[in-house]
Amino acid sequence: MKKKNLARLIVGTMSVLVLTACGGSKSGNAVDADQQAVQDTQKEAAQAVENDTAPESSLSGIPAADSFEGGSGTEADPYQIATKEQLRLLADKVNNNEKEYVTAFYVLNNDVLINPVDDIESWETTAPEYNWTVIGNGQDYCKFMGHFDGQGHTISGLYYKGNSKELTGNSSYAAGLFGIVGENAVIENVVLKDSKIIAATEAEKGIGGIVGETDILSNAVIRNCENYADIESENGLTGGVVGAVNKGAVLENCRNYGNVQSKGGGYLGGVAGSFKGYRMSDCENHGNITGSDSGDIGGGVGEISPAVYFEKNIKNLDGTRADFDYGANITANECTVTNLYNAGSVKRTEGSSVYSSAGVAGSIANGGDRLVISGLVNDGELSAADKYAGGVIGSLLIRKWVNDESLTTVSAAENHSDLVSVKNE
Repeated sequence: MKKKNLARLIVGTMSVLVLTACGGSKSGNAVDADQQAVQDTQKEAAQAVENDTAPESSLSGIPAADSFEGGSGTEADPYQIATKEQLRLLADKVNNNEKEYVTAFYVLNNDVLINPVDDIESWETTAPEYNWTVIGNGQDYCKFMGHFDGQGHTISGLYYKGNSKELTGNSSYAAGLFGIVGENAVIENVVLKDSKIIAATEAEKGIGGIVGETDILSNAVIRNCENYADIESENGLTGGVVGAVNKGAVLENCRNYGNVQSKGGGYLGGVAGSFKGYRMSDCENHGNITGSDSGDIGGGVGEISPAVYFEKNIKNLDGTRADFDYGANITANECTVTNLYNAGSVKRTEGSSVYSSAGVAGSIANGGDRLVISGLVNDGELSAADKYAGGVIGSLLIRKWVNDESLTTVSAAENHSDLVSVKNE
């Protein structure tokens, strides 16, 4: 494909500025308002439970196996999983906060079929037999903190549809093969195919094919994973591979081929909806991304926004409050994003004068950490009647740090595609 535009950005010292590929600028206050809007949306999750607006689900859960295929859960002798019933057993152990299973090692020994996929095209109107039970669904602060190696095997036929009646207790709920993954978690070599994830209420916050979200202040690693599942959400942070990658986490060598759609807003991306982690490298999106009238949208990631967290409600495994020295928990205040590629189309169905859309990163906003971004490439078509839209980056906010040193560098950004239906207002 002929290269139509090559943009190379090296961002120098500046205070508060937004660069847009379609001209104009976006004030710091406007971006702060964007972020506040998403926070307000997340606070409404609990209200969705109370309102009970989602339809009842008649789906049954997979019956759990009595034991795993083998193993003792150590690194040298991991638990072996070979059936959908054993995957359900893992979900039950983690969701019940059974510590020896929450932090154990697991390997997937076979391809696993959860539901027959011959009729997958009809799942929109006629659900299959089994509704997936998320591993680490976030209720009562449960999360997966172990090591899961898919060994390149495929999980297919996964169907998840959220039901607000099932969401009680902790409001930090996430949806995907795994829901919330926490400290020391590693998810690797997993392939999810012929599946559908529908976050049918606003109660689900992080929604992704492989992982819903990484826990705040975790050092979780997600690598060498592929998602082919189609994902739909009503709101929240939605991505093809991971919904939300939070501070300290790593996402590397992952690819999305599924279509990702949000009907209600929130941050939306082909690989990740929101990235606030430590490192993201060598990731690709090949699926089509469709958003509505609110939230930032990107073919690769909806937002890149490293920030300092002060979480007051972090809990230990037993439910007691954790005592954190916040500065000590993150050893490197640096965020890097390298080699992020998009080939899928990016479309916003309703125009926005506030939010951003782009082929690779909907928005980049650095609130204080050192942020280094390089190797962003877009080959996908962008169709967005937005004020802030770009082939590679929709909007870029940089805040100066001490001694007027710029902490943000963006370089080697390439757009090979036209922008369609973009309106500047």
